[in-house]
Amino acid sequence: MSTKRGLLTVTAAARGAVAVSEAAEALFEAGGKQILDEQGKEMLRKVAVGSSAQVIKELAPEIAAQGGKDATKLLASETAKRGTPAALVEATGVTLARETVKTASREILKGAVRAAGIGAVIDGAFGAVAGISAYRKGEMTGQEAALYAAKEAATGAAATGVGVLAAAGLVALTGPVSAPVLMIVAGSAALFAKTGLKTGLKTLAA
Repeated sequence: MSTKRGLLTVTAAARGAVAVSEAAEALFEAGGKQILDEQGKEMLRKVAVGSSAQVIKELAPEIAAQGGKDATKLLASETAKRGTPAALVEATGVTLARETVKTASREILKGAVRAAGIGAVIDGAFGAVAGISAYRKGEMTGQEAALYAAKEAATGAAATGVGVLAAAGLVALTGPVSAPVLMIVAGSAALFAKTGLKTGLKTLAA
């Protein structure tokens, strides 16, 4: 995956994660905070961030050096624009925790779907360019080029959505985290999912 493409994927997943982080915090307040003790929460955060950093280092080592700081600054800015953390819980009241969970879960799902749409556009565009290039060189037929672009779009959508859900899950279990942490967790999950999906499709096609 090219640096530019990887950065776009990471940023799309990260922005999606920031957008649903308030809903994830509501899930945390509505009961997620009771699942793990403080030691467990801290351990999960460390494992998540550590493994995420390793994934990005292995799959897209250039990202941090080429645009990572700008992406972090953008996410921090968007986080500052959000409302009060766990506002969904405060608005509905503790006695309506069950309804809060439903509402927050819907918001997270909607956010993941929106991010997936962006991921589909990004990877679909890169796939289309690669497919057209291969077609012109005689390396693919028109049908193969179209199928390649469609596969790229589909895996891009799934991977970006997975990134959002991974970050939301971390927040729901451990509580609010900073924008850079959301970025690295969501971005690395998206990159890992994209690589896994592409490998799986190649294996099935073989």
